[in-house]
Amino acid sequence: RLGTLIMVQTRSQQAHGKGGNGGGDDDPEPPPALAIFSIYLGLGTLLSYAFGRDLDTFLPADEWARELFPTIIIICLFLTSYSLFDVMAVGVAKQKYGFSTKQFGPWIHNPPEEVYLALRAQT
Repeated sequence: RLGTLIMVQTRSQQAHGKGGNGGGDDDPEPPPALAIFSIYLGLGTLLSYAFGRDLDTFLPADEWARELFPTIIIICLFLTSYSLFDVMAVGVAKQKYGFSTKQFGPWIHNPPEEVYLALRAQT
């Protein structure tokens, strides 16, 4: 009986936008960008020194670019491939079925399978 009561409360909370994935006002705020940056900077520094960087050395200014160059290239390649293969694929699938208008019809809740799969791949 307790399980039934909990299930009813959970469904009621989700119907009113509280709890679960319902997305209500009780959802916690994401951490600030500075906190995330600090955590990644700290972890990156620790891993860098853990995998062989000398503790008594600090990179001179001209070597920072050489050190960061591969990372910047990989990020640029990822963003380019994401734009070309994911975002453009959704646009092509929507254009194929004539969904390029600004008016949303009944298809918004039940798009064709190709559009649905393209949207899922993008997320």
